[in-house]
Amino acid sequence: MSTRSPLRRRRQLRLAARLARAGSPLAAVKWLSASLRGSMEPMDLSLGGKQVQIRPATADLDEALRGSQVSRRKFKYSFEKGRADKVRSEDGALAAWRYLWAGFTGQEMVQVTIRGVQVHIRPLTTDIDVVLDSLGGEFDELIDKVPAARHGLIVDAGGYIGTAAIVFARAFPDATVVTLEPSAENFALLQKNVAPYANIKPLNAALSSESGTMQFFDRGTGHWGLTLVGDAQDNATRAVGETEVVTVTDILQRFGKDGIDIIKIDIEGGEHALFSANIEWVEKTEAICIELHDRIVPGCTEAYERVAAGRQNSKLEGEKFFSIREQVGK
Repeated sequence: MSTRSPLRRRRQLRLAARLARAGSPLAAVKWLSASLRGSMEPMDLSLGGKQVQIRPATADLDEALRGSQVSRRKFKYSFEKGRADKVRSEDGALAAWRYLWAGFTGQEMVQVTIRGVQVHIRPLTTDIDVVLDSLGGEFDELIDKVPAARHGLIVDAGGYIGTAAIVFARAFPDATVVTLEPSAENFALLQKNVAPYANIKPLNAALSSESGTMQFFDRGTGHWGLTLVGDAQDNATRAVGETEVVTVTDILQRFGKDGIDIIKIDIEGGEHALFSANIEWVEKTEAICIELHDRIVPGCTEAYERVAAGRQNSKLEGEKFFSIREQVGK
């Protein structure tokens, strides 16, 4: 790093506030304390899950925030108030205030109760949007079309923070719900949320047509946009880690099942590879609920339509499609 002059105190305070609001209040206190003491010794800070070395009282922190995922978590009152209003309608004014306060003070996690379900979410992220959708009836039509879980197995591919798995576990308490999430950070929150449900089995893995280990990538769309697709067409990507990859057949064998009652697939373009080979599991699956991402990988819809031919197929709002096997549940 090049030699830099100390920042003025007002700018030091602004940078520390940005770091705190971005989700690292302890790091902000550490940096600001060293800056106010006049220290110029390099120090290690954790930003967005990564260790960076910066010098107090310099613009190093500004550059680190700009280059880190954590810099995107900024508190925008007008935007977050809309989310808080939705929390208020479900969980009361106190819960809405806690949500706003958690975001403003840079807390890593806050608990909300939606439709009687307690979940932990990260403020200033898409977590609350997913929770409100999932617990607000997103899968009601699918559940209505599957009157019984005769195989006793539901697969949730793209488990995120566990809310879809919770919906399925409550609707089918006698079924095993296997939920897969490749991101270690998302998976830690998923585990916390699904812990009260004995029939949910979380796997820190991704789903594809071949098992093994693969890199996964950040498309710059937040925690919910991670993908196995390294050359996504809609956004630039950067590798953020490796994950175990399993197949549907692996899951059937691991849990000793001969078929699947519901498979929910939301894997950000990974469905193209999923349907490219080893698709014998489709004939053993009563209901498929999938979001198709042609904007990420062109041809996802065509790949899905090939394997869904001969089934009862319907399209819902947005990118979601249903495919129901004839005489489902009978």
